[in-house]
Order: sequence, then C-alpha cells, then structure tokens
Amino acid sequence: MIRALIVDDEKLARKGFISIVPWEQFQIQVTGEAVNGKLALEFMQQHEVDLLFLDLTMPVMNGIDLMKEVNRSFPSTRMVVLTCHQDFDYIQEALRLGALDYIVKTQLDTEKIDDILGRIVKRFQSEDVSLHRSEKVATRQHNHYSLLIDVAAAYTNVLSPFPERLMRSELVYDAGNGMWLFCKDSQEMEREIQQFVSEGDHWIWVDIEGSHEHSVNALASLVHTEALKQIYYSFKLGQKMGMISLNNVSSADSNLETSEWTQLLAHWSEMDWIYDDASFREFLSAIEHLKPDYHVTVRQNELHLVHWLTWLSGAGYDGMLQNIRTCYFWYQLAAWLVHFREAVQKHTGTVPYSTDIILTIMQSVQLLHESDNYDFNRDELAAKFHMSGSYFSRCFKDIIGQSYSDYTKNIRMMKALTLVESSQLPIYMIAEKTGFQDEKYFSRLFFKQFGKNPQEHRKQHGRRSGWNS
Repeated sequence: MIRALIVDDEKLARKGFISIVPWEQFQIQVTGEAVNGKLALEFMQQHEVDLLFLDLTMPVMNGIDLMKEVNRSFPSTRMVVLTCHQDFDYIQEALRLGALDYIVKTQLDTEKIDDILGRIVKRFQSEDVSLHRSEKVATRQHNHYSLLIDVAAAYTNVLSPFPERLMRSELVYDAGNGMWLFCKDSQEMEREIQQFVSEGDHWIWVDIEGSHEHSVNALASLVHTEALKQIYYSFKLGQKMGMISLNNVSSADSNLETSEWTQLLAHWSEMDWIYDDASFREFLSAIEHLKPDYHVTVRQNELHLVHWLTWLSGAGYDGMLQNIRTCYFWYQLAAWLVHFREAVQKHTGTVPYSTDIILTIMQSVQLLHESDNYDFNRDELAAKFHMSGSYFSRCFKDIIGQSYSDYTKNIRMMKALTLVESSQLPIYMIAEKTGFQDEKYFSRLFFKQFGKNPQEHRKQHGRRSGWNS
C-alpha cells in the first residue's frame, strides 16, 4: 500500500477530499492528516509517508516551504499539490520543486477523480521503480559513492533534470535538488563525468569519504547539508572536482551558537568594514573561520546591505543584489564583497559628505527598517547619532535622495501592506500599528499607493498568506 498524508488547513476541504477519493482502488492508505506544514513534518518524523497531498496556501508553514523541507529531509517522499484555483505561479514553483502533479480542488468530482489518481499513481510507481533499483544497489556491502552536483539547482531548490549526455543506470540515485549519487564501479564512467563537469558552467563532481558506512537513503539526507557546506568553502576558482568527508560530521549550525558568531553579526551590521580595509580583512577572516553556509551568508548580506544596494541602484549598479544569489562558493562571495566596497567608495565620491556621515545615515536607515515603533520620531533618531534634527534631515535627503518624512511614510505603508495580506487584524488596528491615527486618512494613502482600499486588497491577496477573508 502507498502511505499517504493529507495536508490542508481547511477542515471541510480536507475531509471532503479524503471522502471523495476511492483510495483502496489505487492501493493508497491515508495514514494521517495535518493542518499546516509544520505539523506535517512532525507527523513524518514519526510515521513513514510515501505520498504527500498538500495545499499551497496554509498558515504557519505554507506548501512551498513544506515541499522544500521534504526534499531536504525526506527525499524519497513524493508530493501532489492541492490548490483552490489556477494560480500558475504557485503551481509552476511546486512543479519545479518536484511535485508529481496538481489537483484543482474546485474542479474535483467523481467523474475526474479516477483519471487523476490513476495518472498520479502511474507517475509515483515510475519514480518508485528507479528508487528501488538504487536501494537494491545500496544493499551491496562497502559501496563507495561520488556525487554529481548542479550547484545552481542545489543552492536554490530549483528542479534540475539529469544531464542528457550522461548514461543513467541503476547505479545512479537521485538525491534531489540537482544532486545525484553514483555508486563507483567503473573508471570509464568516472572519466565521462569528469569530462562533463569540466565543460559545464555550474556542475561539480565530488568524492565522498566515508560513504561506504551509510545506506544510500542516509547518504541522500546527509549530502543535502554536509556536501554543500563543505564545498562552499573548499572549492576555489576554476575547481570542478574535489572531496567531502562524512567522518565526524558536526552540527551544521554549531559555530552559529557562539560568542564569536554574535561578534561577527555585530561586525556585519556596524558596516565599518565597507570603508575600512583592516576591518574588512578581519570581517572576511571571521566568516572563513566560522563557516556559515551559503544561505546564511546570502541572507545576512541581503539583510544588512539591501539599503546600500538601493542607494547604489541609481548609480548603475542595479544587478548587484541579484548577483549575490549566484555566488555559490565563498571565493565568489568574497569577490562580490570586494566589488561592492569598490562601488560604494566610488559612489561616495559623488556625495558631499564624509564617510562617517554616510555610515551614520545608512545605519539610521537600518534602524528604521528594524524598528517596531512606527512613529519614527526624527529628532529622537538624530539624537542617537549626536546630530540635530534639521542637519540630520538635510543629510538624509542628500544621501538617500528622498526626504525623511516621505521615506518613513513609505516604510509604514509597506508594513501596512504586509499586515493587510498576512493577518486578520481590523483595518483600524493596522492603521494604528503603523503610525496612522486616522483610519480614513490611512485608507486614502493606501488606495493612492496600491490602487485599492485595504479591504479590497485583502479580498484579492489575503489568501496567499493563508487567511480566509
């Protein structure tokens, strides 16, 4: 029997779907239900699940995030998407993440269900045959594995097909997210792969030390964290082949729970390394020592540098934020940071203020975006940096290119937009939380900026965040 888990936050839809499907006819047993992605993962940690039926729009953890986590932690589980409407952006993203198929709940009836389930089971069995072949290979003693990685897919969770020019046999196991385990038994096969990766832009080939001590399923789970973590720092410019070790594997986040990590985060946010060379060298050394992974480094740079990149965008550096996401190795990110500093320092020469004043204004911008107090008192903020309110306003407008009042009004409106879409708070309360005491004035501003009043916008977009409106 195929063991299935149904995940949908709408009880009536979930129960209705379970009741209408002739599960036994297709050798499927519904072993559980969950109302969001977080609870689904907790269930899967305790029970075997072969096939996951999941809604895309759920609170706590939505369907897309659940699919990404299932790919990482339960790579043998197959998934089918449930959706209320033909939202092709969401559906395409789900298919890229490996969904077998999708079901539009509003179009589901007894006449169509047999065809839909038949198609899904056929695809499930087709993929399951490949999986069992790989597991059969894995039962041999002392197998040694190497790993073929499409780094662009592995880091971004984009679906990547197996390379057409390579022969795929039962000795190849799909580990998911652009990674394939090869049971090494042929020098000719290895030469063919080495030739392939040497000619590809984002393909690498790594030998796995200690692979013979793990089952192929355990290896698939390990490489999702350990392989990417190790190659991120070990691979250098031009390198296409290397090795990772599964001996003495430590927690991926163990270095991120130390005082050194806290100090590095402070260094990141203070941003003095942008202008000071010695501070920059110290900053790079700390990252190399603590080795945060690709996702952490990208997230921290986006968090602390997004306002600098916005500042640079008007000076011909529009693509820099997107480029940081294609820095799949540390040496690429280090080079990106060098380029970023050069761009900032060059643009600084066009602004009639010292680097200290520019740093102060950018730090104030960071504080504005991090604040939960949307009154944004200008004089209080200026006093934090030992500046008068009027001088602070002049510097702010000259450097940012927008007045302080207009800039903070936009922050409040964007926060309000998020609350309208992702919460069930009354509109008057959203207005108050974002610093607007007059609900009617807030609604007029909202309409002017977004083209609809808050209530109409919530009706159209609120469900994307998992709320019924």
